[in-house]
Amino acid sequence: MVPLAVAGMIISGTGMGIAMPTFTVAVQNTVRRTELGTVTAASHLFRSIGGVFGSALTGNIVLTDLSHRLADLLPPGAPAKIDPGQVLGRLMQMPGDPRLSLLKHAFSLSITHGFFIGAILLTGGLMASLFLEDRELKARWDDQPAME
Repeated sequence: MVPLAVAGMIISGTGMGIAMPTFTVAVQNTVRRTELGTVTAASHLFRSIGGVFGSALTGNIVLTDLSHRLADLLPPGAPAKIDPGQVLGRLMQMPGDPRLSLLKHAFSLSITHGFFIGAILLTGGLMASLFLEDRELKARWDDQPAME
């Protein structure tokens, strides 16, 4: 399951790397030459803010799902709050412990759940992009130069 998560990250990163310059050109194509710097900076600012919120939301989804999965794995008499450092240290000392494979499986399912929610949101973004106005790329700007 871990290689599947890595493959998902590689595919997501490649897709974003291909799409981002296209989005920048599309935004720049909608404004006058004198506004290029402002629009490009605003585009990058909002892209960064979206990345921060997206990472936080995905992390929250993964950790919430993981906490529910781990609660199901723990015996009924287990303490409600466990120090993660202690748990990791103890699990590393017991490499053949079957609970380690259950923990890996819980992490894998939680990460997959995070990617699935992300895919749903990306599909919504794709659907929204289909309704954007189709414009020809500008070969040159006919208005005044940016600086004189």
